[in-house]
Parts: sequence; C-alpha cells; structure tokens
Amino acid sequence: RIRYIETGEIAFFYSEDKLTFLVTKQQNKHAIDYSLDGLQSQLDPFLFFRVNRKYLMNIHSIKVVDPFYKGKLRIEAFPASAEDIIVSSEKAKDFKKWLSQ
Repeated sequence: RIRYIETGEIAFFYSEDKLTFLVTKQQNKHAIDYSLDGLQSQLDPFLFFRVNRKYLMNIHSIKVVDPFYKGKLRIEAFPASAEDIIVSSEKAKDFKKWLSQ
C-alpha cells in the first residue's frame, strides 16, 4: 500500500533491525523503503536533523533537550519514542546551532 504523508506531519524517522520507520505527529508508524542516509539528502536541512545513527528528527517534534553525561544531549520528542534519543557529544554543537537557526 502506498500512502502520501505531508512532510509537516512527520515527527521523526528511525531505523531498527535494518528497517526504516516514519512516525507521524499523530503517533502512526509506517515502514518505508528509504535509508536514513537517503532521507537526509532529500529533506529540508532546516526542518530535519540526523541526531544519531538511528534517528532523523523534525525540529517541530522536539519538546525538550536536556544535558546528558559527557557532553551528550537527551531529546524528549512528541510523540514520545520507545527509547531515549541521544545526541552524541560530537554532534551536540551542530545540533544546538541547528536548533537556534
């Protein structure tokens, strides 16, 4: 089945077990045929940021960013993710710059 989902409805993408999923702001989850690398090159970099190897986030789905240990950051997203979304210390500076754009 093919569905059309507006970019503005996408909360985040994530990879799990060699599959990529799209999660909407309404908390619907869809398996998609793209890798996070492929998506990253197609999406607006002002709206989407690759926070780690597993997650590609929409700026509008980020509720809270908390300091984590050793310079890392923890993201609280809406809708909530099943696991903690952590920004590595290497990406933290670029992530903060992206948030403040």
